[in-house]
Amino acid sequence: MQKAILKSNRFSLPITWILLFGLVIRVLFILKGGSVYYGKEDFWLMGGDTHGWMNSFLNLLNHGVYTSNPDIENAKFFRPPGYSFAMGIVYLLCGKDLAITYKALIWLQTFFDIITIYLIYKIAIITTKNKLISYISAFLYATYPFVIVWVPILYAESFSLFFMIAGLYFFIKSGSEWKYFWAAFLTGLAALCRLQCLPLLPVMLLVILISRENWNVQLKRAFLFSIGILLGYGLWPIRNYINHDRFVLTEDVDIGGHWSHDYFALMDFLFATQVDVEPQWSQILTDQEVSWPSNLNLDSSEKNLLDSLTVLLKQCGTGVSYFRYYSGLNYDTILPGRNCDSAIEAGFKLLTANQKEKNKFNHYIKVPAGNVKKAFFKSALYGNKSPSVKMIAIGIFGYRTLLLFVGIAGLYFAWRKKLMQQDLLFIILFYFLGWYGFMCIAFRHLEIRYFLHADLLLLFPAACLIGNLLNSSSVIRQKNSRT
Repeated sequence: MQKAILKSNRFSLPITWILLFGLVIRVLFILKGGSVYYGKEDFWLMGGDTHGWMNSFLNLLNHGVYTSNPDIENAKFFRPPGYSFAMGIVYLLCGKDLAITYKALIWLQTFFDIITIYLIYKIAIITTKNKLISYISAFLYATYPFVIVWVPILYAESFSLFFMIAGLYFFIKSGSEWKYFWAAFLTGLAALCRLQCLPLLPVMLLVILISRENWNVQLKRAFLFSIGILLGYGLWPIRNYINHDRFVLTEDVDIGGHWSHDYFALMDFLFATQVDVEPQWSQILTDQEVSWPSNLNLDSSEKNLLDSLTVLLKQCGTGVSYFRYYSGLNYDTILPGRNCDSAIEAGFKLLTANQKEKNKFNHYIKVPAGNVKKAFFKSALYGNKSPSVKMIAIGIFGYRTLLLFVGIAGLYFAWRKKLMQQDLLFIILFYFLGWYGFMCIAFRHLEIRYFLHADLLLLFPAACLIGNLLNSSSVIRQKNSRT
């Protein structure tokens, strides 16, 4: 494909229109579409996580300790502080008014997402030197449904995407060696917002170390990159070790309440034996008879144990009681002295270990393969949704699946035809494979937003493939018109 080499970095008209279009559809979703899609007026507030991030900053401000709950030791490590500090800065600027803070954050996240569109355009320009591919890259992001529906939500997704793309921009742009410091620092901030960005750091460092530069240049770049990691993401584990004498690299979600041992033990068992947690989770919450997977290899004593654990979960499981309470299904939660979490945890740990030993094919092959299928082909939202929202969900999930395969094909095509800078393709490929592999094989708790960052990086090679197809079809039309 003939590349259009750019001689100017001026703000061009097409990208201006893409930015304006991206802004308009985001504003329309905030003002009209969000309440329909999420089924509530204050859709930007999502469960306890929004307040958890905010409370962590408020506790730091008021009590001098960053923690989601001053009464729980592990709450000091519940969430890395990236998004919490972003919320806190806005909170201070808004005169410590929470209502104004939340509204301001919605529009601030929208503003940063528009900048992200432009940064994607700039990255594509730098790595392809092709206007058409750059415009397609920006347009794909500007119209990507799962970005649009998450931009106004007071979760860390929007800020983490901005910092991730900003980090990549510094990594691939021309400039002094200090760009590697800023690339690591900004990517580290992305990881402080969302931990799924953390694997990008070793992948980017590997790109530096395998480059064709001489060893002294590689060492200097690697050193500056490492300093960026240390002063970005690194301050979090350093704080944990120095201030609290614990080396917590990521987070510790064992804080009681919803996240109690009964809940974790149940989830571990479900994810060890099947792809999803439904219908069992809803059946437990609504006190129905639980239909455990038919492929479980259980003897009579294990069946009896599973039946007794089911009863205990409903009667005295702390985590289950919290989920029931906040769903309006319980009048109260289980008090600490009345729970049976330890018995539930011990029972499910035994059953999980037995399944890994007795049902190896299901645990190590069938479930991971099902997770891969779900990661690529998920087509519906959880919960009770209106028919119109379900139809919209089918459409946007289908569009996501299509773009995933176009992006994967584009990776091969762009690499073979040398349509994009090899460093960026390497980062996209290994981050995508590593993250999807980790989620489907090890972590197993699959939510599509957990894949958002990897999915969006595939938009670059997808744009390469789409741009080449458009260019080829244009050449064919021109030849036909001449004949």
